[in-house]
Amino acid sequence: MIKLIKNNKTEIIICLIFLFYAFGYNIYRVQGDGLWNFAFLERILNIPNPESSTEMLNKAILFRQRGSAYFDMPFYLIAYLIESVFHLNINFNGITLRQIAINIASNFYIALSLILVIKTLRLLKLKSIFFPVISILVSTSALAVGTIMPSWSHSIDVFINTLLIYFVVKNQQENPVKLIWAGILYILAVLTRYLNFILVLPIILYYMFQKDFKRLKFFILGIISVSWLLPLLLYVYNGSISPFYKTGLIVEPLNTINPLNTIGIPLFPKYALNLLFNPLHGLFIWAPITIFSLLGLIFSQSNFRKLSYLFISLWALVVLLYGFMPFWYAGWSFTNRYLVSLFPIYVIGLSFFIDKYGRKTLWFLIPLTIYSIILFLNWHLCIINGEFGVPTDILKAWTSGYSVSFIDKTVSINTFANRLWEMSRYKYLIRIL
Repeated sequence: MIKLIKNNKTEIIICLIFLFYAFGYNIYRVQGDGLWNFAFLERILNIPNPESSTEMLNKAILFRQRGSAYFDMPFYLIAYLIESVFHLNINFNGITLRQIAINIASNFYIALSLILVIKTLRLLKLKSIFFPVISILVSTSALAVGTIMPSWSHSIDVFINTLLIYFVVKNQQENPVKLIWAGILYILAVLTRYLNFILVLPIILYYMFQKDFKRLKFFILGIISVSWLLPLLLYVYNGSISPFYKTGLIVEPLNTINPLNTIGIPLFPKYALNLLFNPLHGLFIWAPITIFSLLGLIFSQSNFRKLSYLFISLWALVVLLYGFMPFWYAGWSFTNRYLVSLFPIYVIGLSFFIDKYGRKTLWFLIPLTIYSIILFLNWHLCIINGEFGVPTDILKAWTSGYSVSFIDKTVSINTFANRLWEMSRYKYLIRIL
């Protein structure tokens, strides 16, 4: 046991840091897009929930990239079993034990992702581990989707993509047969979010350019072995194998000039630059350290060059694909949750960057991380508008001492600290002690 702890010291410390924040500031309430996944989960388990509206129950039967519900299911069933066996009706201001279980599931999958990305860095023999993982965790949406957006699909999305990258890296030297698991994971990624289908192209090209047809064969075999799941689930729950729905119904006949216009998608990814540079949650504006992650991949050492090309291709295609989506600002998301599935790529790239250019880079990487933490806290504490707030709004709020979004209206160090304390659950433990 002591040896196990010693060998996994970094993983344990990083997970404890994450879970410390998670316990203190978890929302626990299922809300937003998570309500649909939650209702779908209860629908497939045939467990009634009087809190769900008729409209939600009618739409919940539809399978619209709700694969994350199957990952949440074990945690939900444990909570349901506890309620049934002990005849409990736990309800904390509308937050039930089942909802708490879904949030714990979100914490669990982000914690697993942290462990997997650390193991991936070790497989790549990279020296910089602790700072890249923590920095990307707190700078990107990973922290938010793991604690503030329970039952949304993004924490599962992070986990599946991190595991997929781990398998690809781990199977560089291992038996090609094991890559079948990466193919299976790819289908699970698509079930969780349909647009993950783009991930297959760079991986296939990666093995083709290396002329590693054995690994390519088993990767494709893994995909084929479970590819029937998507049309089956669509047919069972939607009555059609088509994944395109509008307001819960099959869309009208497609536009002959641009079929995607029927569901509000343009001909080219005109929102891609907004994803990256717009002050309203643009990735490079809210998490500028990810720029150095990409630089780390671009200028990686020669022995990592092929893998770097794979990771850059995955990143670019995901950005371009989501660039077709009109709702690029993603509502209350911190930075942009659509790109959070790239979490392992950001971490690997930042580790590449630090290893190549040395620890002297920390003198500007640490301030960039602090900058993102400040943005996150001002967003989380509602000092700026969560949906439409931009970084400059923070300066306006603090210089004027007033914020339209802040509950106490006035903004100062005292009110900020008080709000941070009031939102924390640790105050209850301290009061008990």
